[in-house]
Amino acid sequence: MVVHGFAHCGLRKQMSKLLKRGWLGTNPAMKWPSIKEEIKDMDAKQLEIYLSKKDSFLGRRGRQAKATGTAGDKAVKNLFSGTYNAVKSTGKAANEYTKKGSIGIVRSGIGAAGSKAFKGGKAIGKYAKGITTAQNNYNNVNKKSKHVTDLERIEEYDKKKLREKVKEIKKELISKGVKYIYSNWIDFLGTPKTKPMPISDFENLCMGKGPQFAVHSVSFVPELTPADNDQVSLPDLDSLVICPWDKTCAWVFADLFWNGKPYDVCPRMTLKRQINKSAKADLKFFIGIEPEFFLMKWDGDKPVKAIDLDPIPLRRQAFGYDTEYSINGMHFLKEVIDILNNDLGWELHDVVAEGAYGQYELDFGYTDILNMADRFVFLRVLLKEIAKKYGYFVTFMPKTNISDWRSGAHINHSVASIKTKNPNIYKDGESFSDKAYNGVAGILKHGAAITALACPTVNSYNGFVSSVEGLDGGLHTWAPTHMTYGTNNRSAMIRLPQNRFCIENRASDLTQNPYLTFALLAAAVTEGIDKDLKPPKITNKSLYDLTEKEKKEIATLPRNLLEAVDSFSKDKLIHEVFSKPLINNFVSYKYDEWRRYHTTTTDWEIKEYLKLF
Repeated sequence: MVVHGFAHCGLRKQMSKLLKRGWLGTNPAMKWPSIKEEIKDMDAKQLEIYLSKKDSFLGRRGRQAKATGTAGDKAVKNLFSGTYNAVKSTGKAANEYTKKGSIGIVRSGIGAAGSKAFKGGKAIGKYAKGITTAQNNYNNVNKKSKHVTDLERIEEYDKKKLREKVKEIKKELISKGVKYIYSNWIDFLGTPKTKPMPISDFENLCMGKGPQFAVHSVSFVPELTPADNDQVSLPDLDSLVICPWDKTCAWVFADLFWNGKPYDVCPRMTLKRQINKSAKADLKFFIGIEPEFFLMKWDGDKPVKAIDLDPIPLRRQAFGYDTEYSINGMHFLKEVIDILNNDLGWELHDVVAEGAYGQYELDFGYTDILNMADRFVFLRVLLKEIAKKYGYFVTFMPKTNISDWRSGAHINHSVASIKTKNPNIYKDGESFSDKAYNGVAGILKHGAAITALACPTVNSYNGFVSSVEGLDGGLHTWAPTHMTYGTNNRSAMIRLPQNRFCIENRASDLTQNPYLTFALLAAAVTEGIDKDLKPPKITNKSLYDLTEKEKKEIATLPRNLLEAVDSFSKDKLIHEVFSKPLINNFVSYKYDEWRRYHTTTTDWEIKEYLKLF
């Protein structure tokens, strides 16, 4: 839409100039006011057809130019110059038209300078050839060009359409009682950042004239200095929702721009770039997550479980699916269910009382990869806001207690074909397709690097063990321990579920930045499918019961954050997905996190060593 709008606007302006110069003939019926009225609501394609039908007046000038020899050549050059100027403001848009092999927007009266381009007033060249010639002639006729930044690239025609859309949205928001806006960009740790503003500033926000951010002060970006320009957030209106916890406020996700261009450490922009790369390979990704969390409260300065009606420690009772424990939390869970289904339309299917007392899991529907990343971040905020109403807090810390189960966020994904409109290329009849196994191979090839993003904290790796002394609910943790795959094997990193055709990555938790994880995941799967990678031998036995020989044959998951980040920094694929500053930021921050961890003494160390030595 934007591409067409840019071209349209440029053509209208150029036609006006040509008319004033007399290039479009003298027919009184073709005066500009009349033309302007006819074309005012046309898109680029409609304008193309219109000009084709009106080729008589352009063709007449072409034939006249041809008949005058040198003068004709000059006229053609001027026409080419005008055509080039008409699309020059589109920048990459012109290239996209060329790549698609589109027929010239202005067909009639235009052809290669010095050639037999005019025949009955109709151009014979295609747009790709015409643009090339126009480019050459433009360089000779007019070498002046204005640098146009990405934010400035919005032409007046498109600004008008955007303003109209924004006004409609603003009016609707006000009618629903919205008074304030949270426009949120995401820092590289996955944390939303905003400057709340009144609804009166909504239009300025949407036009790229909203608040600016000194991002270096909050995002750990060492490449920026106190002397660098601030960043501007540009909201994605497709992500706009009214906040369920406070309906006087609306929430929208935004993309960061710096110096007029997309900011290369903006995680949301990073995911968008990978989505476009995968789309060129005919792949569109859909994601489902299984978020797990603990509901807690403060007892003085001590965090305890929020609903602790039977706090007998270290029992081997399986709390998972327990009806009584589900009922105990329903005052909180009912509100979560109602909001996710009624306010947000996320198609929540069920809530699970998980293996640990006070631990819950939400199962809701699939959506496209960008939308799910947005939901991932929004859910973390939403759950915390609902918990506050009851004097509770929610933690997504993966391992809160040695005797409790790990909290994860399994990532389930499927892939659609854009060209064939196949909604799930992982399905072949009643079996997983070859492309599904290609995807598995791609993930496992880059498994350690993906894990560094999906499990990005020191605490994340405390749960990748087969058993824990005193674990509530049984001996085994059901956590993944090895980078392999199996059909319904929950001890493996990758599971091919028995009830759906998707790939589940079980080495994942809610401390991650989903935009970064999803971007690398999509890149790995795209590589696997594009290069027809084959996975290793499938593992359909519990990885907790492997012999010593079998353990040596299967790669383990990173044992700690240091191993994961080391693997991430050495993986070549990351340079195709992330900018150099973003890679440097992540690696340096995580190495520092590991260093800081080793400057502390844990409760376990006190218990283990204080009296022993």
